[in-house]
Amino acid sequence: MKKQTKLIPLAMVAVLATSPFLTAVPKAYALTFDGIDATDYGTDEDADYSFDVNIGSKLSKGDQITIKFDDEFTLNEDGDENDITVDGYAPKKVEIDDDNKEIVITLNKDVSKGDITIDVDDIITNPEDAASYTIKIETDNESAKSKTVKIKDSSSSSGGKSSSKSFDLSVSGKYTEDKTKITLGEFTLSDKLVDGDYVYVTFPTDDMLPSSIDESDVEINGEEPKSVSVVKSSNQVKIQVPKKAASTKDLEIVFYDSAKITLPSKAKSSYYIKVKYKSTTYESKSFEVKSGSGSSSGSSSSSSDFTVKLADNSPGARSSYNISLDLGKEKLSSGGSIEIEFPSADMIPPIMSASSVMINGDKVSSVTSYGSKLYLKTASSFKSSSTVNIIFDYDAYISNPKMPGSDYVLVARTGSKNIKSEKFSISGSVVTDPTTPTTPTTPTTPTTPVVANNSTATIGLTKSALNTTTGINIGIKAFGLPVAANTDFIEVVLPVGFRVPTIMNAAAVKVNGVQPSYVATRGQNLLIYPAQNLPVNAPVSLLIAESAGIANPATKNVYSIGVYTSKEKNLLFARPVSVGGAVIPPTQQPQTQQPQLPSTIPATAARVKLDVAAFTLNNKTYPLSVAPYTLNGNTLVPAQFFKEALSLTTQWNNTTCAIISGTTVIKFTIGSNKAKVGSTEVTLPVAVQLKNGMPMLPIRMIADNLKYKTGWDTATNSVYIYK
Repeated sequence: MKKQTKLIPLAMVAVLATSPFLTAVPKAYALTFDGIDATDYGTDEDADYSFDVNIGSKLSKGDQITIKFDDEFTLNEDGDENDITVDGYAPKKVEIDDDNKEIVITLNKDVSKGDITIDVDDIITNPEDAASYTIKIETDNESAKSKTVKIKDSSSSSGGKSSSKSFDLSVSGKYTEDKTKITLGEFTLSDKLVDGDYVYVTFPTDDMLPSSIDESDVEINGEEPKSVSVVKSSNQVKIQVPKKAASTKDLEIVFYDSAKITLPSKAKSSYYIKVKYKSTTYESKSFEVKSGSGSSSGSSSSSSDFTVKLADNSPGARSSYNISLDLGKEKLSSGGSIEIEFPSADMIPPIMSASSVMINGDKVSSVTSYGSKLYLKTASSFKSSSTVNIIFDYDAYISNPKMPGSDYVLVARTGSKNIKSEKFSISGSVVTDPTTPTTPTTPTTPTTPVVANNSTATIGLTKSALNTTTGINIGIKAFGLPVAANTDFIEVVLPVGFRVPTIMNAAAVKVNGVQPSYVATRGQNLLIYPAQNLPVNAPVSLLIAESAGIANPATKNVYSIGVYTSKEKNLLFARPVSVGGAVIPPTQQPQTQQPQLPSTIPATAARVKLDVAAFTLNNKTYPLSVAPYTLNGNTLVPAQFFKEALSLTTQWNNTTCAIISGTTVIKFTIGSNKAKVGSTEVTLPVAVQLKNGMPMLPIRMIADNLKYKTGWDTATNSVYIYK
């Protein structure tokens, strides 16, 4: 019987033709796996791996890269985002599965098509048997490609073949724990250096290495590396080759003094340093470390970066300061600037004569003070030098810290350098200012201010027209701590736009009707030193006449003027003033906040306190690398806070910072008061600061743009923020 042929209906044909399983397109095969580089190819050895890949399709944030290993490898599942980089950036998420022998990397940013490098540290352990093994890499867009790596017997491999010749090296230090400059080579490699590849330098002991080394403190063939990282667990420094140092077999590496490498703590006649590139390891000639007085001298010890000498180390005494520092490969040039930060602002006079400061025997061309910092500018005749000696003579009017202690330090900053001094001591009896009565507060809480109610305090302008010279009348209702005559000051912070003269006549100012003993200007701020003692909880009238020379801004707006004292860290109060006829909104009435009801602040709110390097979240306290502080009435917090307290994607380096929330991206530039919210440029109330390598950002501006609520909680004396 002839089988009957069944016809498929036309409608079903149409459905099948458009079904996903008929139209699915396999992954493209444009990915190429170009190379593998490991710090150790020995059997059963922990090794850092670097994978060079060329991707043919752009990867977006959130896309994944998967690395698969043969079963004989061991993967450390405790690894995380800090152990892996994709083209130098940490991923958003890392999943490590030792059972399935794979690492899944979720990207934190877009990656353009082309060559990329994936670095995996402290995760991979080589197989136990010497053989060739396969590693595969694939992406969400491209299918897997494999590469073979040859694992050698550890007893003979030493992580690769050794060179037949040892290379020369130069070590500037002689004694145990001396801080030292080290020059490796020049010598010839078996392979040409390739842009982006890594050179591994292994030191004989881990106590030689600091926790990190800046790129500016290292040279490879006379060029600054792309990156430098320290792997303390293996005594290694990992150096990424820059383009200008590549395409040659010649290699010279210089670690400057400022890299903070020190000689081993144990004296020995023969120490060696190894350099590995590709699969070849090179060993230096030996160098000797002697036991002696070198490390105890102070000037070369790893515990100090520069020396500080005082003519008088008594508490509160006026003294000259003599400091000497080494900038490594950087130089201070004619017309160049260097910043010196002192332990506290009250050590520095409001105005300092340039004739009282010398650098390498030459008088500086200018001195500017701001808070606890002095900014020095060298003269045009200054001869460039990497060694700098700065002398503040007695007429600089620097005074020592008022309390005895042995842990005081100075910080010097110039270019990319941020150098902390050796510790210096202040000892002896505390100097008591005869104009200031002793025991102004109870001995048990000498620094706790009285709660001062300035809810009805006032600030007004005598004239409000644009570009017009104006006086300022300030009615302070109370201080939380007493202000001592001739020693403490009232600080009036004027916003950007107001024109403030560099020198102000004290006769133009009256404090309770009395001319102050001194008036100084510091940027937009006025520092007014009263001639009389101002007690706690007593009203103060502060009148600044038009003859002081302050002029209104050129733009019609409502501006906020703040008041501080040198005795209290927090804002005393701030008030809005109208310029050019601008209308003050009702919400900008006196800003001194009443105590916040605890029930209005969620328990999940993150909190920070000024000058405390920590934040609180869910009743737990977590450390911050830098304490929040105020600048011109604005609270600045470290970028780390937004990442760890608010779980916002936050990226930063020494020049830029970005905070990402959903589709909103806020980009900052260190030292600039301009930021971008998306593609819109905005003006910040203060410039972004860099403190100890951490960008300090205005919390109010970020909260407003990302729709967070923020405020001051008087119950805990903290700034809170939540969404």
